[in-house]
Parts: sequence; C-alpha cells; structure tokens
Amino acid sequence: MRLAEIALQRSRYARCQIIDAAAHAQEHRYVDGVWAGGPADFEIHIGQLSVELVLRAYTKALAEAEKRFPGFTDCTFADGPDVGERRIVFPHNRQDMAAVFMWNRISEIVESGEIQLAERFSIRSWEPSWPDETGSNYLVDVLLDRPAIDEATWQEVCGVVAGGDPFPVDTEPRTCDVGVIQRMITELSFPELVLINWDMARKPLRPVDRALLRAARRCDPDEVAAVLAQGADANATTEFAETPALNVVTYEPWTGPEPRQGRDPLDRETRPSLSSLDRRIACLEALFAGGAHIDYADPFGPTLLERAAHIYDADMVEYLLDKGADDSLAGALEDTAGTSPSAWSLAFTDREFARIRAMDFASLGTDEERTENARRVRELFRARRWAPDGTPPGDVRYREARNNVP
Repeated sequence: MRLAEIALQRSRYARCQIIDAAAHAQEHRYVDGVWAGGPADFEIHIGQLSVELVLRAYTKALAEAEKRFPGFTDCTFADGPDVGERRIVFPHNRQDMAAVFMWNRISEIVESGEIQLAERFSIRSWEPSWPDETGSNYLVDVLLDRPAIDEATWQEVCGVVAGGDPFPVDTEPRTCDVGVIQRMITELSFPELVLINWDMARKPLRPVDRALLRAARRCDPDEVAAVLAQGADANATTEFAETPALNVVTYEPWTGPEPRQGRDPLDRETRPSLSSLDRRIACLEALFAGGAHIDYADPFGPTLLERAAHIYDADMVEYLLDKGADDSLAGALEDTAGTSPSAWSLAFTDREFARIRAMDFASLGTDEERTENARRVRELFRARRWAPDGTPPGDVRYREARNNVP
C-alpha cells in the first residue's frame, strides 16, 4: 500500500497528516538472478509492516472522518495582511474536529488490533514496456516486521530471491507499537498547510502580472513602470519562485545568435551582467516604488540579496544593502538542512566552492574578477557586522524568511 496512490489527494488539506508520506512508499531495487530454472530480472519492493499498518489505519480513519464531517477538507486560499502572505480558509469548523477524530481513531485502530497484518512474500511475472531478451521479468513484493529496512535486509532479501527461492516470512497476523503512530502522524497548523500545499496556495498570476515578469526579464524600466501603473503585482511569483525583482537582479542582455529552437527568448535562463547595473537599478527602483518588498521571497526561492551574494555580484550586493536588505534572512525551504543559507552565510562559504558556483555566471568575468568580487562582497558584509576595531560579532543569529514580510 502506498498512501500517495490511495488517499494523498483526499488528505492534502487535512490537519492530521502522515509525516512525509512519499518517504513511506516502498523502496525498490533491480537485481538479476534465476527463477523457475531460467534467467530472470527482478524488481523487488520491500515494505515495513508497521508503516503499512499505520498507513492503512490512516486511510480508514480518513474515510470515516469524511463520512462524519463531510467536506471538512473544503477550503480556499486568500491574501493575508503581510506582503505575499497566503492563508488557508475553511468555511466551517469541521477541520479541527476532524483532526481530533482522526488522531484518536488511528490510535484506537492500531491499539485494538482492528487492523492486523502478516509478513508476506509474493512474486508475479510482468512484461516491461521495453524490449528485454535477457530473461523473464518478475515483480517481487516483500513485507517484513522489522524495526527498519536497512542495507543488511536488502542484501538478505535480494540474495535469497536472486538465487531462485522465495523469501521466508512469518504469516502470523500482528499489530504494531503505538509509538509508530507518534513518529508517522502529526497535526499541522494552518500556516504549515499553506506551505505544504504552496503549489495550490500561491497567488495565481493574472495577465498583467505575466506582462510585468516579461518586462522585468527585458530589464526595461519604462515598460516596468507602465505595467505597474496598470495594476500589476510587484511581488508576483511564478511556479519557479521567480519574482520581477529577482529577474532583474539576474538580468543579462541576450548575446547568443538565436534563442534555442522553440523557446521564447524571454523565457531563457537569465544571467547577470555587471555592465547593466544602472539599468537593473532603474528597474528595481521602479519595482520598489510599485510595492515590491526588498526582502520578499517565495518559500522555495531566494531573496534578492541571497541571489546577489550567491553569484558574488558585489555592486548589486552593495546597492541592496544600502537599500536596507536584511542579510540574515534565509529561505524557508531547502533540499538539504531544512533552511537555505542566508546571504551572509553564502558570502562566507568555502572560497573554492564559491568560485565554482560563480563560474555558472560567465558574464561576471574571469576567475580573477570573480575572486575580487567575492572579496568585495565579504568586505561589504563585514562593514555592517564587524565592530569598528575589526572584532567579529560574537553571536550572529539568523532568522528564517517567512512566505510573507511585514
């Protein structure tokens, strides 16, 4: 069972949620071996019994909550009072009652043994969509009652199956410890619901907002001002976390012979050009005058200062700092440690790593020029953090950027 295939869409706005449901899907691996006396290719899936049991209990509790509190996940999104803020709005109070019901019901289902599972091993043949002449193909599904599916478990299962034997399992029905529920289930706040559903919560772009984004990609100050006068949102955000101001910071005039075939030249991946500083500043001034916030960022994107520091655009960093940009803001989401680096942190990462990253932005010049820009960026940050006698700050605390800025 995979929750993503059964209940993920129905539960996306429920406050009672599986923690990282995608991570609880069964992992799979491919191995070669023999089966029924002939060569075989296996696609092996191994699941953890306690995880599947909780997923089944969650699915059952969700179905019961939908009957008891019909429409409890019905919602809309609306603007909040802060710049870029989006709020989830439920038309009634069934959401809170359903969350309490689901949490209690899941615990009851597991503790009472209402749902029990046994270990299992199953294998079936299947025909892949690609030609394969190396042997028969088999899908193998294994469910084990183990604390974790670690590498040793994978080696054990794959070794037995590849050798042509079914993996031995215990067919006695069982339940799981209630502690598994506490590790897998959580109750989300409304802001957390907004964040995990940001693809739906993000403010839709109007035609005039798209026109502003295109004007910003052209880095045309007059066109930017004209579109803003038509009512465009200066903080409009695309699904790729682009804002008009972010497009301006990374602007570079098109220098190639022709855009790639089938691509709008305005949809190219932009690069910064230091020679265009005055033009970019004129555009940013128009955007700030039209309501763009200097520290605003999509939850999945960088602030303007983060981006400028990342590419060591020293002139832009200096301009943004002089305008009051906050160098301690960090993005709310990142693939690695949960928060992306602040602009300050980016400026003081390892010099070689920073140089390699900056190489993506060829218009910033030679290695020597990029190294000099990196030195200038660090000095700009030091001038605002260090004491006049050169003493570094004893404790620089960074705060996470919200998806709104007061």
